[in-house]
Parts: sequence; structure tokens; C-alpha cells
Amino acid sequence: MLNPVQGGYAVWNARVAYQINKTWSAAMNVENLFDKHYYSSIASNYMNNYVGEPRNAMLTLRGTFK
Repeated sequence: MLNPVQGGYAVWNARVAYQINKTWSAAMNVENLFDKHYYSSIASNYMNNYVGEPRNAMLTLRGTFK
């Protein structure tokens, strides 16, 4: 029987936001900031090993109208 082992790891996320004016705000989120390669799930048969998400970013522009 195989016994896969994964060492400890940390995945860092970051968010920065800016209030443009009373109506508009912008934000940027980055997940896996340092692009760490890791397995989010490992199994003894190596059939269900899932690689964690690579670095990705999202930009949000939000308008609030009253």
C-alpha cells in the first residue's frame, strides 16, 4: 500500500481596496500570492490527487446607487 506524504505549506492571499468616491470603489484580490505548488487533496492510490489552484487575481469595480 502506498502512503503519500505532503509536507506542511502555507498559501497566502491578499486584498487591497480603494474608495474612489461616494459611489465607486475598486478592489483587487490575489489568491496564492506566491504561486505555491501544493496538493489540495492526496490519496493513497494516486488517482485522486488534486493540485491546488495556481495564483489568480480578481478585480472588482463596485457602484452603489441610492
